Amino acid sequence: MNMNKYELKDIPYFLLVLLSFFPLMPYGIISVITILFALSTVLFYGKNVLEKLKSNRIRYFFLSIAFFLVLILTISYSSNKESALNEIRKNLNFLIFPLTLLLFFPKLSRKKFENTIKAFVASCLVLSVYLLIVICIYTYYNLHIRSLFDFPFRDIISGKTYLDLHPTYVCLWFAFSIFFLIKDIKNHNKKVIKTLYILSIIIFYAFVILLAARTVFIAINLNFLLLLFLLKNKGGIIKKIKYLVIYSIIIIVAFITIKRFGIIEYRFFDEVRISNLKEPKGRKPTSLSLRYGIYNCDYQIFKNNLLTGVGVGDVQGKLNECYKNYRTSAFKKRKLDSHNYFFYLSLSGGIFCLLLFLYMYGKNVFISIKTQDYLYFSFLVLIFICCLTENVLNRVHGNLFFSLFNSVFILNYLSNNHRNIKL
Repeated sequence: MNMNKYELKDIPYFLLVLLSFFPLMPYGIISVITILFALSTVLFYGKNVLEKLKSNRIRYFFLSIAFFLVLILTISYSSNKESALNEIRKNLNFLIFPLTLLLFFPKLSRKKFENTIKAFVASCLVLSVYLLIVICIYTYYNLHIRSLFDFPFRDIISGKTYLDLHPTYVCLWFAFSIFFLIKDIKNHNKKVIKTLYILSIIIFYAFVILLAARTVFIAINLNFLLLLFLLKNKGGIIKKIKYLVIYSIIIIVAFITIKRFGIIEYRFFDEVRISNLKEPKGRKPTSLSLRYGIYNCDYQIFKNNLLTGVGVGDVQGKLNECYKNYRTSAFKKRKLDSHNYFFYLSLSGGIFCLLLFLYMYGKNVFISIKTQDYLYFSFLVLIFICCLTENVLNRVHGNLFFSLFNSVFILNYLSNNHRNIKL
């Protein structure tokens, strides 16, 4: 079947929508579609790039990639060049999507923007159903598991699927999907669709609890409170009280659920008791004591390399050296990174790299508030909070999620005639 010119030029958009289904894809498929998307975007829209360079897009492009350029420069003083190149390679999404979407891609209509987000949410819903099936199959073949309340949900997600999944990333995707569904539900009048939306929200929220993703759980609830504050002038005090009552009921149900599941209760409460905040020792130090050791090493390395960092290729090596000071074998059994993305940037490229990232992030938050794009605001808040306890943007599932949709949100802002905000 012959495709007309308009259809051919829409290929990059269709690949963008397809790429939004990345939660269901192995890394190899993600890489292939990313390459096809980038090449087709340059091929079909390359002629107009000079116009983009003269517009505001160039400023947003450099704002988005400045911190990553610093990371690239640190290769020059990284002693482990192979590790440095590997780090840059797995983080290339920070360059690919701002480049293709902000400098090459044409304006994105509201409908196309929403379709892109809906594709991602749909993929998350399919993923949740798939994970439920995996859990059921695991239960069938492991009849020794007598109680649902002691079920190893996190272990199944981490190692029993065709995908290389981590509970934090899965729950982060589900959290963003929750806020999209909350935003979009008011656009539908049919009870069937509203019911499906509510059911999907419940499923996503339940997974966040069952997978014991503590940071994501905190991020969801903190973001909800922030939105209530930002929306204080919409709907009046009665509507605000109504939302607070609903939120309170959800929190009560959530904590009752957590207390009922032994494994989940342990991870949410027992594992992070303040009494565990001490130097890691012995064969099985607690999660909190391990983090104490990690963050102490983060701080010591940062303090001694404040301006330039140690180079993107030497961060893990320096951490491993520091871990040797602790009387525990836990650090030898598995690679433990900085567990904080802000520390990762500081250790890699120094305080300047961190400040460039925070400046970019702050400007994006400012744009989301000024344009009342509270879905974008939720997206930024969720990721920011997760960066406090995980090196969340230093894996493909994290940096793809952020760089792809952050660029899509900015493109949506630039495409739909919002008042120009000075950078």
